[in-house]
Amino acid sequence: MALARKANWVGIDEVGRGPLAGPVVAAAVLIPEGVRLRGVRDSKIVPKNEREELAELIKEKCFYAYGVASVEEIDKLNILRASLLAMQRAFLELLEKYDWIKEDVRISFREDKDISLISERGVEFNMGEEKLRNVQGVLIDGKYVFSLPEDMNVACKAVVDGDAKILPIAAASIVAKTYRDEIMKELSFEHAVYGFEKNFGYATRQHLEALENYGPCSAHRQSFMRVREVIYQKCLKFEN
Repeated sequence: MALARKANWVGIDEVGRGPLAGPVVAAAVLIPEGVRLRGVRDSKIVPKNEREELAELIKEKCFYAYGVASVEEIDKLNILRASLLAMQRAFLELLEKYDWIKEDVRISFREDKDISLISERGVEFNMGEEKLRNVQGVLIDGKYVFSLPEDMNVACKAVVDGDAKILPIAAASIVAKTYRDEIMKELSFEHAVYGFEKNFGYATRQHLEALENYGPCSAHRQSFMRVREVIYQKCLKFEN
């Protein structure tokens, strides 16, 4: 635990913006100083078996927390705002889970003019010339940042393609992906006809055929166009 108190940044990523069903899930990961995470990279390019092994490694070696936005929240807020809500929840849960982070978290960048981050795989990622030294806060995958309470002095920086560039964000993407997959497998027991344990809510041919045959279930995002179209078609058949 003493090593972790010297950790310097939190990476946050979400998964599940594209599927037609299930929640959007985010993870926040703080990598303790001195911990090496060989092989960790963007979850989208990591094979399933390796991804699950890496997720266990990250959870064993790092500090992490999840944030989830439900299907109901996705339909009410839209998927972008729900994703930011999930990421905000992941960060607040991290602070709640390890309360010393509230005081200790620091993002320490090099003194170089061109600030770079070095991944565990030895790849150097140029962060540009922004002066980010001694910033408190988190690095978030994407274009947008979430809001935090005004009395919380934490800066949030969005990094486009951060899951492919920044190690803590890549670690968060792996942890979030494996956790969401588990949620979808659990949903498959309640809604067996849709094959959520295989398609994880994405619009595969098998999933779309089941959606057309059986209509949407409570796990489907009714604000999404493909789901609304099925509801509309079902209503037309009922009226006729």
